[in-house]
Amino acid sequence: MLRTELAQQIAVEITEVIGHNVLITDATGIVLGSGDQNRVGQFHEASVVVIRTNSTHSHTSSDVRNLEGSLPGTTLPLALDGEVVGTVGLSGAPELVVQFGQIVKRQTEILMSEANRIGVRVSRQRAAEDFLRDIFELHRSDMAQQSVENRAAALDYDMNALRQVVLIGVEHLAPPAYVKRTEVDPAVSVLEWLRQSSKASQEIVGRLSRNVVAAIPLVDGVSDRAQRWGKLIERGRAHGLTLFAAMGPVASGVVQLNISAQDARDALEIGRRVTPSRHIYDIERLRLHQAVRAIPDSARRRLVHTVLGETVRTPDWTVLRTTLMVWGECGFNASKTAEKLHLHRNTLTYRLTKIEKLTGYTTGPNGDAVLLYIAVLMADSY
Repeated sequence: MLRTELAQQIAVEITEVIGHNVLITDATGIVLGSGDQNRVGQFHEASVVVIRTNSTHSHTSSDVRNLEGSLPGTTLPLALDGEVVGTVGLSGAPELVVQFGQIVKRQTEILMSEANRIGVRVSRQRAAEDFLRDIFELHRSDMAQQSVENRAAALDYDMNALRQVVLIGVEHLAPPAYVKRTEVDPAVSVLEWLRQSSKASQEIVGRLSRNVVAAIPLVDGVSDRAQRWGKLIERGRAHGLTLFAAMGPVASGVVQLNISAQDARDALEIGRRVTPSRHIYDIERLRLHQAVRAIPDSARRRLVHTVLGETVRTPDWTVLRTTLMVWGECGFNASKTAEKLHLHRNTLTYRLTKIEKLTGYTTGPNGDAVLLYIAVLMADSY
């Protein structure tokens, strides 16, 4: 299929090179592009016999007297995948322009073929993005599960294979002078990097919003997935971008992938809120935070006020909060907590004692430690 924009571009460029007007028609003889733009849209009757016979024809001044929209010259068929899709005509004395005929025909067909290949690729990418959005919106749309599965089949995606939904959040940095900032839309750059790093045609990638790109790669059992996202994050940093990767659980089938997509969204939102210094978030490490978010806001505020009270307004709350978070993550084990915080045991004991005095709750593993830990999680959730 010939596009008018492409035909016009080719016709003008070749006309400038050879010094003879070049026109390109579709399969019905309508001029799509011409060095003489006044001829675009006209009927080129000399092309009819060329298209019908799939052969080159030259026409003298006397030949074209009764041919609508035609001038002396030579006209050649244009074929794409073995099918005649139009013609290319060169205006001028046949004996002068015939020498350019085969060269112009071949060059035009090469450009058409390349444009068609790119067009097919772009069309598939758009279809993949539409399918990706269907996966993410399945739980709140009227689209039937079977319709989404049919689209997957049309794109040749195996929905029985194990996959993992990954969201990439994209933000600008204020980079130092030596960092080369990407000159295009950041999310588009990240999307292209994902496609370049993809190891399988079964991987589904696309853009969900202005600052969020999604990927649903196959899970092959190799534990290098986090490494891949780490490399992507480093590449973004080199181009003046801050990237965050959030992973849902491994799943198969459109329904389970929709659940994985919801979890990936939660992981991106929760992870950036509670662990902003990290850039890779796995929902499996954030399940408690996710569960806390499901509690009504009013109930969370009451518990935080009751347990933590004015502690959240003390000058060193950030330090105490981090201590309680790591205390809970380490199972209320003093040695592990001190090691993770890079503290002496005495310093940890001092902090925990201060928390007990401020809140009135005990921090020991057999005391109120779980309640304090949950209260901190709730304080982070609003």
